[in-house]
Amino acid sequence: MRAALLKLDRLGGVSEKVKRGLRVLKSFVGAVKVKYEDVEFSIDIDSESGVADSGTLTRDLAELFVAVGEAGQSRKSSIVILIDEIQNLTQEDFEALIMAVHSRYERLSDPQKSYLRAMAELGPGPHKSGTIAQLLEKETSQLGSVRDGLIQNGMIYSPKYGYSAFTVPLFSEFLKRTEPQFTP
Repeated sequence: MRAALLKLDRLGGVSEKVKRGLRVLKSFVGAVKVKYEDVEFSIDIDSESGVADSGTLTRDLAELFVAVGEAGQSRKSSIVILIDEIQNLTQEDFEALIMAVHSRYERLSDPQKSYLRAMAELGPGPHKSGTIAQLLEKETSQLGSVRDGLIQNGMIYSPKYGYSAFTVPLFSEFLKRTEPQFTP
């Protein structure tokens, strides 16, 4: 994330969102340092007090993701975080990762939450849009904007035309545990 934020910062022009992203990252890790060959430099930027500095990984990681995402958005750019060997995460770290994607779930509209819960009911996916619509007792055309919003929010993606899948592994199981009642 540090490298992505520094690259966004070098794109020119002042972007308060990028500067804030760097401050939040510094809060999260305590210090932001850059190493070039054998020389290490620290970034002369204050931390963002009160954000991503609670010491609670689930909360801090979510705040960091939001700040980094806003920085990318301010530069009309995307930031992709790939995690290799995710199976080696401790349960606590894996739950923190899921919860970081969750602080977005809470901001979704009721129809968006219902769409995700219907997907969870069907299992990990991917699922045909028509199958999800049937479960919600709606027409596919009625759910197009809901699905598009979920894709824009990064909650789901379309692996192929007309299909939806969760962006986070095991998110369907998480939803079933936290939102046990499914009502169309």
